[in-house]
Amino acid sequence: MRSFIVAALLLGPAAGAPLPVPAVAPPARGYWVQAVPTNDQETAVHNAVTDPATAGTPQAAQALRDLAAQHPDGPAAGLARLAAGLLLLDHQQYAEAEPLLLDGEIAKTRLEDHAWKALAELYEKTGEFSKAAELYDRLVARPDPDPFRCHAVLRGAEVHDVLGHRDQALELAQRGLQGCAGREPQALLLIGTIQEQKGDKRSAAEALDQLDRDYPATPQGREAATRLPKLAGSLPPSTPQERLGRDLKKALMLFEAGEHRQAAKLFQALLLRKPKPADADVVRVRLGRSLIALSREAQARPILAAVGQASAVAPEAAYFLARLKSKGTSSPAAYADVATRFPGTSWGEEALIDAASTFARSGKDEDALPFYRRIVEGYPDGKYIDPATFRVGWGEYRARRFDKAAEIFEAAARARSSNLWKPAYLYWTGRAYREMGQEDRARATFEGLLSRYKFAYHGIKAR
Repeated sequence: MRSFIVAALLLGPAAGAPLPVPAVAPPARGYWVQAVPTNDQETAVHNAVTDPATAGTPQAAQALRDLAAQHPDGPAAGLARLAAGLLLLDHQQYAEAEPLLLDGEIAKTRLEDHAWKALAELYEKTGEFSKAAELYDRLVARPDPDPFRCHAVLRGAEVHDVLGHRDQALELAQRGLQGCAGREPQALLLIGTIQEQKGDKRSAAEALDQLDRDYPATPQGREAATRLPKLAGSLPPSTPQERLGRDLKKALMLFEAGEHRQAAKLFQALLLRKPKPADADVVRVRLGRSLIALSREAQARPILAAVGQASAVAPEAAYFLARLKSKGTSSPAAYADVATRFPGTSWGEEALIDAASTFARSGKDEDALPFYRRIVEGYPDGKYIDPATFRVGWGEYRARRFDKAAEIFEAAARARSSNLWKPAYLYWTGRAYREMGQEDRARATFEGLLSRYKFAYHGIKAR
């Protein structure tokens, strides 16, 4: 709810106030943001918003209005009226919220953009679209940092469209498409709708076609798919190969989104259209994987097996065939074969970690070690280098080759920047030195660990 956001915002100092010194020094494990009210008025505002008995209720809004009435001028009054206005907006009390959000004291805070956004939403609710459009335009033009720009660009486009300002609405929607990462589906749907209303059916069809192709798993993409048939005749002519490429991309996007049933249907239809060999192999691998996800393994096997051995996706096909072959068995042979046939590939690495895990899951650590060693040697920058390195070092430690273990752990601690693994590497380096009787080196290692990771699991163990 908006009221919880307000509670967080009201912790901060008002504009022009000196930044407070945190009451508590940041801990050694990292940093936090600790904003603190700077005077009694701001403390009272904060308490009114966060009081568990009334937080988020109209009673809290009334308490905030009373505070503002007691001290009507200044940033604290602006914060109180902004918070009250947002709470009343949440409760659809628009007539009471509007004057509070328009209050001039809000300009003395750093949060006037929150008031503009809330007012724009309020005016949309009350049907005052011209006022809403003006406020969205103001948010769009606000200098950086402007956290609401993309929201204002796309909502502003919708409001201008409602007002019949097609050109301005289209300009905003296109701006959203270019500059608002993650909002492309919303922007494309807007562009298609506005262009259709302007009578430009070709541009509308192109926008909806792009939306259906690139974002088919989104709500906007699904809407585009229902609207496209009426506009398909307005699309520019394309070759069969271009249409195949377009449908292949849509199928791949559905696959990546986990929409395997729809993806499988498209992949099956694509195979009937005789794509080029390289494209056909991509289709076979993704179709096979979709069928596996749908628990249709018997259908997946021959499709994956049909992928050419020289194909760029042959390692992927071989890996998923190995998974099918290994299902229900305790043998890593199928994975080991993939790793041997396709060394240096990401699927070779996946096969090695699965082969190792086959043994590790049943406690056969010694049998898993050769596969971990192959990852360390063959994939020094790979996805599984840290767990494999740790397992190799741990194997040396368990075999009481403490000098080797210390060498492996210490080198990994120097080479890695991951805070997930480095504390473990440092801790076991210290333990290995201690086992070798090198107490000074062990103590120095533990002290270095404590200085950086005092509150991490291995930091606590090192105390």
